[in-house]
Amino acid sequence: MVRAVSFALLVLVVVSAVFVHGHDLKYPEREMVAELAAQILRVAQGSWPPTAGGAHKRNSELINSILGLPKVMNDAGRR
Repeated sequence: MVRAVSFALLVLVVVSAVFVHGHDLKYPEREMVAELAAQILRVAQGSWPPTAGGAHKRNSELINSILGLPKVMNDAGRR
């Protein structure tokens, strides 16, 4: 339960940062942030791994998405 709450708070922080600087993001950046937030929310709700009908990503793609998020947020903060 504590883990779910901490993930939910993390999602809230990411989403609030996107809303503050979201108007400066380009479409691919917005899509990446939204997809990452949705994945974090799925993990927090306990519906991980993704269902068979959902799109699957390789581990390298997930890692690159997570590592790219600070750069996206930093670039948005500079504008």
